[in-house]
Amino acid sequence: MTAVLEIQGRGRTTFCRPVQSRALGSPHAGPYGGPGRLRTLNLADHAGGTPLSWAIAKGNQSLVQLLLKRADVDPNLADKDGRTPLLWAAANGSWEAVQLLLARPNVDPNLADKAGRTPLSRASANGCQAAVELLLAQTNVDPNLVDKAGRTPLSWAAAKGNQRSVQLLLERADADPNLADEAGRTPVSWAAAKGNQRSVRLLLARADVDPNLADKNGQTPLSWACRYASTSSLRCLLALKDVDPHIADN
Repeated sequence: MTAVLEIQGRGRTTFCRPVQSRALGSPHAGPYGGPGRLRTLNLADHAGGTPLSWAIAKGNQSLVQLLLKRADVDPNLADKDGRTPLLWAAANGSWEAVQLLLARPNVDPNLADKAGRTPLSRASANGCQAAVELLLAQTNVDPNLVDKAGRTPLSWAAAKGNQRSVQLLLERADADPNLADEAGRTPVSWAAAKGNQRSVRLLLARADVDPNLADKNGQTPLSWACRYASTSSLRCLLALKDVDPHIADN
């Protein structure tokens, strides 16, 4: 006995009541199905969402687990915005789904959406700390991948004031804290402008962070802190001996 799929409105599929079906393969074929397995498990709706994507979006962990037990379910299929099931799970903080997906050896954790945002980027920006931790534990996850605006996961975490995400990213030795975006702004620049004092402190605690890096308009993190009257950020920056308060912008 097993479940089959049928097409519903808007092109979505849904699991029907359990029935005996050869389409899913022999009942003795094991958890990954047999040669006659059901191919529509990967059938997407008009927005590109697969059954796995929808199970994750709805937080149905038991269904996610059921689907991922099948080898014929492709965990990397993206919707029309380029969002994979892992990206959905990471962005929504569904750490259980993230864990289940990462257990699949064929899951690519670096696949980005159409904006160039990876699962790590989305999780870091949204403050989904458990998801960030799970992703960073994977050696094949690149913490320096930039989106179409040139921003790294660390840049997003620093700008949003997600202190724990900043901390986790900085614990990765291969994370470059000085990578600038298309406007030339570094993570510490974003944190200083937003008045995220704790993120500024964490970043400045790294010996390889350059607090004087200017963006394309010549504005340094100190300049941004002054511009937005971020007193807490100003104090953090001025406490450093190597901060140059005389750098002028363009």
